[in-house]
Amino acid sequence: MTRVPEVLLLLLALACAAPVAPAGPAPAAAAVAAALARCAPYRTAAPDAYGFCLRSEVATLADAGAMAEVCAAAGIWQADCHAEWVLQQSRLHLLTPAALLDACGPSADCALQQVDAHPDVDVLVQIGRCEARTGAFVDDCVAHAVQRWAASYPAGPEVERVAAGTERYAVQVGTFVGMIVACAPPDAPDTPARCPDGGALYGEACRRAVGSYAQDRSRCGGLLPSPN
Repeated sequence: MTRVPEVLLLLLALACAAPVAPAGPAPAAAAVAAALARCAPYRTAAPDAYGFCLRSEVATLADAGAMAEVCAAAGIWQADCHAEWVLQQSRLHLLTPAALLDACGPSADCALQQVDAHPDVDVLVQIGRCEARTGAFVDDCVAHAVQRWAASYPAGPEVERVAAGTERYAVQVGTFVGMIVACAPPDAPDTPARCPDGGALYGEACRRAVGSYAQDRSRCGGLLPSPN
């Protein structure tokens, strides 16, 4: 049996007995502390400038939790702080669309951009996302969703399905259905030839749009070209 030299045994014993140095702060915590420290001179003297400084600092943070912690201290700049971080991260293409949307936090404008950028293929699902995430911008979000849907020149049954599920947005949907009726090209033969039956607001909006686009078909550019 090989004997371990006594000197080696002594070194091993000393190593095991040596106290372990306390771990330093986690990278995310250190980054938060650094960002807060760089803006600290403004905190008391100019709170709004302090918040704006934090908004600028979030670009240095790689972690969504760290960003939220810094932005929570940004006061009136909190929503813009979230939006700025999401903008920077979206350019890096490292996070999923769902993660970017969640990181928008209190910024409805940021959420609108993310929901628009990654739409659901079902317009009714997309409208639900608009309602759940875009706050004061919900009408804009719904209009974008319905216009995108109309640009695909949906067939009659699909138009009826969407009309039945969007009573709250009858004017918006009716207007875009009117665009479909008036502007559909020959290669989209299954689109409705007239305004479908519907509620008063829906039917009126549709007919008004048909009349408007019939007078000036150059405005049909509001719909994308029909896919080949």
